[in-house]
Amino acid sequence: MNKLNIYKTKTINFLRKYSLNIFMAIVAINSYSISSTLKENRNILNENVKLLRYKEICARYYTFYSSGTDELAESREELTASLLDVPLELVDTFCQRMI
Repeated sequence: MNKLNIYKTKTINFLRKYSLNIFMAIVAINSYSISSTLKENRNILNENVKLLRYKEICARYYTFYSSGTDELAESREELTASLLDVPLELVDTFCQRMI
């Protein structure tokens, strides 16, 4: 037998003997790849949810701010500041930027 046939035979024997191990390694690599993609998607989704929540809070702030007394508007501004975790004097500026 020549060298090419010897290598071919050894390769085929190796693949037959360790086929399940090779298959499991491929599955493990694909699983790792999928998990890293899911982590990235989770981070993007969390950011989008956070932005949507801020927009909703600001929309409610403007809705309640326009209807009611000055005391109600001030209390709503304080509540909005605590929900957005921004200083009281920056609530209006923050919400203008969000909406």
